[in-house]
Parts: sequence; C-alpha cells; structure tokens
Amino acid sequence: MSDGLEVRLWETARSRADRLGFGFEPGCEDLLRRSIAIGVDRMKRDGVDQKEEKIQEAASNTERVVERMAAEARKKGYMTLHEDTHAAAFKGLCPIWPFC
Repeated sequence: MSDGLEVRLWETARSRADRLGFGFEPGCEDLLRRSIAIGVDRMKRDGVDQKEEKIQEAASNTERVVERMAAEARKKGYMTLHEDTHAAAFKGLCPIWPFC
C-alpha cells in the first residue's frame, strides 16, 4: 500500500486487532488490505478522500470490521484472524461504507 489513506486505515485495523489480542493470517491480511484499497478507491471516486470527517468514518468502520472479525474468531476458537472471519464480518456488516 503506497497510498497514505490506505496506510492509515491498515494501521487502524492492525492496531484494533492488536488491542483485541489478534494478529492476521497472511491470507486474511491480504483480503483486508484489498478491502481497504477498494474503500479508498471509492472515497477518491466520491471526492471525499481528503475530508477528515469521512476519513474518520472510514476509520471507525474499519474498526467495526476488525471487531466483527475478532468476534467470529473467538466463536471458532482461533488465535488469529483468518479468511473466513473476514468473509463473516463483511457478510454481517455490508453495506458498510466505504468497503461495500
């Protein structure tokens, strides 16, 4: 990720996962990074990628996604976040702006 906003949202996700006691399996990290890239592209297309209130909303929603992933991981007894936790989070949260 070279885009500053993508980096910011990824760091938000990683930090929230750390606070919840989880890391990311490589495949899950790739999926979440792609989801973030899609969200940032949508923000740019909508012309809101420089608006702090929209950036904060995207960051908050990034945390919501990670929280849902962590809840799913706990239910399954996982110690890390996996691809299926990503899928379950988005299934339960979409449409969550700016990701879907």
